Amino acid sequence: MATNFLSNLKGMFGSRRRQAVEGYRKTLYEMADSAGSYAMQFRDILNGVEEPIPGKGSLNNRLSELFMSRLNDIGIETHFVRRLNMSEQQIKIADPYNFKITVHNVACDALQARLGLSEHEVLPKPIVELALRDLELNYPIIAPEHVDAMDWASADEVEDMIVLSRRINDFISGQFFAVGLRLLTLDLEFGRLYQGEFFEQTKIILIDEITLDTCAVLDLQSGERIDGRSIQDKISLDIAARYQEVARRFRILGDVAPLDLNENFGVIEKD
Repeated sequence: MATNFLSNLKGMFGSRRRQAVEGYRKTLYEMADSAGSYAMQFRDILNGVEEPIPGKGSLNNRLSELFMSRLNDIGIETHFVRRLNMSEQQIKIADPYNFKITVHNVACDALQARLGLSEHEVLPKPIVELALRDLELNYPIIAPEHVDAMDWASADEVEDMIVLSRRINDFISGQFFAVGLRLLTLDLEFGRLYQGEFFEQTKIILIDEITLDTCAVLDLQSGERIDGRSIQDKISLDIAARYQEVARRFRILGDVAPLDLNENFGVIEKD
């Protein structure tokens, strides 16, 4: 009887998944039934915040799904395949570049300090920067020449990523503006997707996520920042409220959202 019970449990929940990559905010798991894909799990964690933020992973999963699927629809290929459950989505396996690209639309945070600009000063045109993806080195700014000299990517690949970053920034800026928000900065990561019978062909695709963890956002009506990284004291409840407000504006939380998402996130009532 005990053997049958354990067999039934295994059939219900499946065997233990093999972890492929563990990051700080996300974990990747192998998918036995989908070659070339990972299951990416969003966690309820934010840099600099000691306590978990309940429901944050579920919300980021939905928000990134929204942006990535819309980018796919306009011909900008991403690693997003489909949402699996509340906190996970299926993604294509890509070889990530070891640098990220940040597009600045408005002066804030580190860029404002480096250039001595006024807070929230609108830039004459978006500024694109590359940064090494190394937390211990605090993501130092690098030049395309560094990338080429170190053979991290070719000059053509870097140029393609910069062009893609500008297109993505224009599109995501429009998405935020439509709900009364201004996109200040946007962090993007890219990877090589290997194709062909012998994986001899490569394609640059957008990977990682597009959420409030990778954006700086301003509320156009109040003039206040509405992203998690802007809260100095990092109070979990305050961060949750801001994430929920953005979710409401994009209609993925609230009366128009699925009931399971509202329950999972524990919606905070507004005054």
